[in-house]
Amino acid sequence: MSPLPRRSLLKAAAAAGAAPSLWTPGAQNAAAAPRAEAADADPVTLDWLEDGGLGAAPGSTVGVPWPKGAYREDQTFALTDADGKSVPVQSWPIAHWPDGSLKWTAHAVSSGSGKLTLTAGTPAAPEKRVTVGRRGGTIELSTGVITARIATSGTTLITSITRGSTEIARDGRLVLLRQPEYEDDDRTTVRTERFDGTISKVTVEQEGPVRAVVRIDGRHRKGGHGLLPFSLRLYFYAGADSFRMVHTITYDGKQEPGKASGDFVRGLGVRFTVPMRDASYDRHIRIGGEGTGMLREAVKGITGLRRDPGTAVQEAQFAGKELPDPATWDQRVTTRLPYIPEWGDYTLSQLSADGFTLRKRTRKGYGWIGAGGGRRASGFGYVGGIGGGLSFGLRDFWEKFPAQLDVRDAHTDAAEVTLWLWSPEAQPMDLRFYHDGLGQDTFPEQLEGLNITYEDYEPGFGTPHGIARTSELLFWPTRPPRARRNSPNRSRPSASSRSSPPRRNSSSGRASSARACSPSRTAPPRPGRGSRTTSTSSSPTTRTRWSNAAGTASGTTATSCTPTTPSGTSGATTSAATPGTTPSSHRTSGSGTRTSEADAPTSSGSPRR
Repeated sequence: MSPLPRRSLLKAAAAAGAAPSLWTPGAQNAAAAPRAEAADADPVTLDWLEDGGLGAAPGSTVGVPWPKGAYREDQTFALTDADGKSVPVQSWPIAHWPDGSLKWTAHAVSSGSGKLTLTAGTPAAPEKRVTVGRRGGTIELSTGVITARIATSGTTLITSITRGSTEIARDGRLVLLRQPEYEDDDRTTVRTERFDGTISKVTVEQEGPVRAVVRIDGRHRKGGHGLLPFSLRLYFYAGADSFRMVHTITYDGKQEPGKASGDFVRGLGVRFTVPMRDASYDRHIRIGGEGTGMLREAVKGITGLRRDPGTAVQEAQFAGKELPDPATWDQRVTTRLPYIPEWGDYTLSQLSADGFTLRKRTRKGYGWIGAGGGRRASGFGYVGGIGGGLSFGLRDFWEKFPAQLDVRDAHTDAAEVTLWLWSPEAQPMDLRFYHDGLGQDTFPEQLEGLNITYEDYEPGFGTPHGIARTSELLFWPTRPPRARRNSPNRSRPSASSRSSPPRRNSSSGRASSARACSPSRTAPPRPGRGSRTTSTSSSPTTRTRWSNAAGTASGTTATSCTPTTPSGTSGATTSAATPGTTPSSHRTSGSGTRTSEADAPTSSGSPRR
């Protein structure tokens, strides 16, 4: 595989993806209505909400409104950049006027920067198309750079992810931990049961040429017991070296007020196996801390030792590059390599909005060593070697606490990565109603309760059945990360549509929209969101570096074209360490305001209870 630009890795992990297409009830009936003759429609200018355009993201999707009668349903669209060069675009209708003409259309792009112009016309074809193929019980998607093979049955959802001829990850699966009892006293024995996500249906929703979407529906099962149906959408863009996953569960278990037994979710995660082919000193771990801070370690660290292997060797390991032949090192180090421990397991836990911890150990059964901590982690990680590795991230990581990132067995030939959407180290997901009804069995009593507490309560209102929770994950099969900067998994590029001044629609008397944003968040930055903390750590034999890129950006919105640091981060700095030294850290505080989940770009669930 060819080397990747240094800054690409974390930028793509931060900025990848676009929102799924919308569906409008009644669109089919509307399409059957008599159609108006096509009216003239001005070109629409698409502009990025942030500077830098698409950047390193795999693609973006934008919605555009049209006045009634402007275009028929079968109209095709073309896209050009500021220089008049054609930009590949994939378009589809998402809403119709009563006469069947287009009311809203969606447009997916996988390239381009600056202002883009959308007009009626024939779209350009991408140089590298995203393709979808079917072979037996497997669906194969290729962006022209990476290939994913998706199963249509069983408990393994993604059988493999390759880049070129190299397998980067395999056995993508869902994990659910159920706790059958939840008691608070100190005489309780905590038991958990593991359920595996099992496929019931796979649907290819879009097949390119710019964007492909695959939906996987299923249920977590253990034997004959099923719990928590899930819906998983995978997004692939033409020419992209990453893909996006949107994961939704719907609670269908049983939890009753006043009872300790029930279906309590103790852990919920997405797990991949990552092949490890290189020598342990050429295997690398990256875990994003606060802001641009990042833990940067090798599985077998040869820096910070009593004996110095040489400056060139130290710098290569810090940078994630392949080390020179050990025969060229200081032989006092080379001959003692078996005595240097290998750190195979890492865990970052964000159990509240105000703090995360990071720890590591050599392997299962041995003690954990603290490796740092801070306030709000970015939710980004990497595990791999010189031959390739997997970058991964969970968007809105600290807001969706309790969340967790696990790396296991990085010292073996197969590491395991788990992105916990509900950390197993937190208390179980308790969805029981908080009171017994307080005697509100009749409407007069319920009215009295409403008059004093603002709560409109009736029997049956307190059930958690049907609550949904959506999470967005990013995966990037890549070379080892060499950038010193961790761009948080905060935002992705989004475009807005700007047309000429709104025209009056003669039939409705209303002005058509002259500006529309893509189906993603466009709210201004929220207080405390940008607060960052960086940390340092040192193990008995390995110096840990938390690196931080200089520079911050103010006024950054929740949607971004480039992986800039969100507003409010000025003052959060970390000095970069030199080999064999421990860096210093500085901490800034934020307001501690917690972000609501209600505005998650694809969330169909309720805010956390």
